[in-house]
Amino acid sequence: MLIHTRNQRQDWHDPNAENSDTEATRKRWKSLWKVKVPSKIHIFAWRLAHNSLSTGEVRKEMSMSDQCGCKICGANIDSWRHALFDCTMSRCVWALVDEELTEHIATSVIDNPKLWLFSMQETLSKKDFQKLLIICWAIWGARRKALHEDLFQSPLSTFTFISKFMDGMELAGFSKDSKTTKTIGNKQPTPKWIPSPGGFVKFNIDGAVARSENKGAIGVICRHSSGNYVAASAMVINGLVDPLSLEASACNEATLLALDLGAKKCVIASDCTEVIMNMQKQSLCAYSTILKEINARRTLFHEVVFKHEGRVYNNEAHVLAKSICTMAPGRHIWLLGRPDFVYVPQNIMLSE
Repeated sequence: MLIHTRNQRQDWHDPNAENSDTEATRKRWKSLWKVKVPSKIHIFAWRLAHNSLSTGEVRKEMSMSDQCGCKICGANIDSWRHALFDCTMSRCVWALVDEELTEHIATSVIDNPKLWLFSMQETLSKKDFQKLLIICWAIWGARRKALHEDLFQSPLSTFTFISKFMDGMELAGFSKDSKTTKTIGNKQPTPKWIPSPGGFVKFNIDGAVARSENKGAIGVICRHSSGNYVAASAMVINGLVDPLSLEASACNEATLLALDLGAKKCVIASDCTEVIMNMQKQSLCAYSTILKEINARRTLFHEVVFKHEGRVYNNEAHVLAKSICTMAPGRHIWLLGRPDFVYVPQNIMLSE
């Protein structure tokens, strides 16, 4: 347990007491305490603002540990930002949250947690800031269970807990707008998937851009027509941030994975209509070279079908691409198992 100084305890009892003692800071603290969340989340926010969460970095500074690294993912420095956003565990939870919120967070490079909190409150709507605090608090709780109780829960379990917690807040009267608690993301916990014809294996693909860095990522999930998981692959590409080129590269990666698997009949599904249309017409575009490479490789298969499917049916590949976006450049492939940092059910047709 961290021991707070006398000044910190006084600041807790009187949120207006801030070292700078400026009117603007006092207003910011008052606004923070008025956010409609349970008191335990207010306490979490206060500890975060004072950088007193027991991260590896803080524990080393307080001589409570000789190491400042992350015990979950092995990162060299376990800071507040790493713990809540960059660690493998937290990044996979954020991959399930709506893109507008995650992209807004990604644009902030403020290292001071107090200034970051104030900035988020001033630039987000009340609903989104409430959501941000709840998600961070839930991630921190899941992290503590993993470290201190050896209880590791899947990102989907944490996401589901957050959804239920927000539903409970609605019933308790913390939010007047029921729309806030119906969903915290643009994806449902239960995967949706369209089976391929018998004899075909299906590849769902997607691309994602790392908003805070000059690189993009692609994800591919392969399943039998029965819904059983077969394999997955992903790639992080430095300098490629054009969404359409990333989507075309994902189609290309799907054909490479199909060759690795020895598949002869394939369905490759994307949620990008433009790329699928250009693939079928072989139109001239910025990514024509990629399309030509795919077209040349099609002769190695008995049949390859490229089709468009909505995002709701392509969610697995989307989450994989977003989750791997912050990793080192290169290709990652899972032939004997499933990616352990995202939720990928063994059989998508039977998952709940």
